Amino acid sequence: MENYNIIGYCIYLPITFYMTIVVGKICYLHGEIYLSRIIHDKPEIVASMNKLLLLGYYLLNLGYAAVTLSFWHEVNNPAGLIAILCTKLGIIITFLGVMHVNNMLVTYLISKKLNKQLSLKPSLS
Repeated sequence: MENYNIIGYCIYLPITFYMTIVVGKICYLHGEIYLSRIIHDKPEIVASMNKLLLLGYYLLNLGYAAVTLSFWHEVNNPAGLIAILCTKLGIIITFLGVMHVNNMLVTYLISKKLNKQLSLKPSLS
């Protein structure tokens, strides 16, 4: 009886890492525009927050992808390999989507609080 787990890992990890990095770069590039529209007149905060969000996104998603390897059952045939790859990649894609929506919500809530604090400070001019 053959074990297809190693083949599965060799397929799963590069696809997952590639998806995570591509989605992260897209979110990073367009995220600065989003952040600058919700955090007014503070480009240094926007740039810093965008970099921190990207770092957290990479660490959480790549770490999760690596940890999921320990939960794979033994795969003994090509059909089982395809089934587990589809399941695991589907979970990762869903996780990436949930993380994106979560980041959008968190940045919106942070920006509301930040804009409220900035509007309460007296101007020096």
